[in-house]
Amino acid sequence: MADPLRVYILMPGDKVNSRPRARTAKRVSRRPPEVARREILDAAAYLFHRQPFREISIGDLMEHTKIGRSAFYVYFKDIYAVVDELVAGVRDEVLAYVEIWGAETTAPAEALRTFLTDTVNLWAVRGQMMSAIMDAAVESPQVAETFAGMMAIYQDVLKGILVREHKAGRVRLMDFEEIAAVLVIATTAYLKTRLGHGGRRDSLKAIATLQDLWSHTIYGVVKAA
Repeated sequence: MADPLRVYILMPGDKVNSRPRARTAKRVSRRPPEVARREILDAAAYLFHRQPFREISIGDLMEHTKIGRSAFYVYFKDIYAVVDELVAGVRDEVLAYVEIWGAETTAPAEALRTFLTDTVNLWAVRGQMMSAIMDAAVESPQVAETFAGMMAIYQDVLKGILVREHKAGRVRLMDFEEIAAVLVIATTAYLKTRLGHGGRRDSLKAIATLQDLWSHTIYGVVKAA
């Protein structure tokens, strides 16, 4: 399945012309629905990188497309539905990282380091958008339900990894479900605080800190060897 975020997220180093262009008087009268939807998602992701969710209106969003404001409602019920779709994209990317760690491996500690590095890098690049999604979850039951679903899946996959590691004799017996919940919730809150406002200045420190936390909690060591 294609990664939707990689299509409509503006990444550092992209050329200026890859930015969603502001609306002009000249309109594209007919656009394929999927193209129009992606343009709206592109604009939302761009804005979420740069300002809090609560400050973004549908008018602001549509100013960064070549679509008329009224056409927004053809593709989305409201701005929360846009966030809802972005959540789905984030979920798929994060779970891809977890599943790589969850695959059978003879070097689980190395796989854990890779997973944590990928997760921090995701936040370093998209932290402001991720924070906006979390803020939207507080304001919208629809987004909250989707975000909670993402967290539940994340926790369930992690629980499965902990059970596997216990069966392999690498970790002690513990309440795997609760430990998974604590690690996921604490890590998400920590990364929102450290990397949720843009920039990458704390990325290396965040990786080292999370490696200490996860390795000590799961394997009983300060750093995964």
